[in-house]
Amino acid sequence: LGDVYKRQLWSSTNTDISQTTPLGLWYTAGGQIAGLRIEVWGAGAAAGRQVSDGYYVSDGDDRWHMSVSFRASDVMCSGETDSEVVGDRLVINQDTIAKSIPMTSDAAAAAGFMPGSCMKSMGQHWMYDLEDAPSNSWVSGNLLPVVPMYHAPGAPEAGKINAFFFASPVCQGPNNEGADTAYSWDNVPSLLGCGLSPSSMCENFCATDCSTSLLPGTTNPWASSGTTHWATMHIFFNADPKEQPTCPGFSYLKNLDNPGAEVFHRTCPANTQTPNTDLNAVLDPNGHSSSSQSTVVAVVVVLTVVAIFVTASVVVYKKRQSTGPEDVVQQLKPTEKGGNTYDALSTQDPRFEI
Repeated sequence: LGDVYKRQLWSSTNTDISQTTPLGLWYTAGGQIAGLRIEVWGAGAAAGRQVSDGYYVSDGDDRWHMSVSFRASDVMCSGETDSEVVGDRLVINQDTIAKSIPMTSDAAAAAGFMPGSCMKSMGQHWMYDLEDAPSNSWVSGNLLPVVPMYHAPGAPEAGKINAFFFASPVCQGPNNEGADTAYSWDNVPSLLGCGLSPSSMCENFCATDCSTSLLPGTTNPWASSGTTHWATMHIFFNADPKEQPTCPGFSYLKNLDNPGAEVFHRTCPANTQTPNTDLNAVLDPNGHSSSSQSTVVAVVVVLTVVAIFVTASVVVYKKRQSTGPEDVVQQLKPTEKGGNTYDALSTQDPRFEI
């Protein structure tokens, strides 16, 4: 894997990996970035086939780790360097199971990944179920804990990988109290709890069994696993993660019933189980109008405006509260030889993108 360099991306001093600083960097013997190492804490933070299949490796005391390599194993300790500043692959635990993450959405489809939603700056999410792929068992421990995101169909550079996130079915951060603490996992507004609620996690999916509704009584698809919140940590390979990639076909009208979708410009592309349709079409598939439908639409619009205002207020508050870590953002582009490689583009960013 290379020489581990346990100084977190946001730390100015060398510190051991902890719940406060859970991410470490791997470097080759030649001094180039080799990959990342993430650690999770808490009972159930890694479970089922995530553990038995060798993705999360136990460190004892309800603690697990996982590495993602960016380079081939034979260059890690050779001392050589090359022009690929970041690398040309994503491989989970290359020293043991060597599970490759597809570098294109076409390859993800061929490997049995399940297409999900597209969100601005992230791309289209693709999930993999370790038990029922390309379907979904909705068992927390069966979700591949590395979720790749690709430029969506119809977008510039469609199909190219843009990002991935680490996932855990237990809130992370200091004392497992959630990512509302600086220098931890993705920050989540405290009104959602210690992490992503089931409906918020479902924003990544486009599936009939995974509702994004915020209404009381909404079914939790992971209830059988005892999961009430998810922790995620996004890693971007993008020079402009605030604006790219985009999600073609996004419309506020199509998302009047989903405030979260409007905030993140979320779409469900045509290759998903539940592609986007206009709200009016959902209310009346035959296209008929009625006063009752108009009333429903009006109520939804009002509630949506209120929800967006609350969400925006929380986001602004979080931005004001966030501190300023250094981040290195990478841009992924095809080489002349074919395939994909990473060309480094260093920038200073005020915080991790979510």
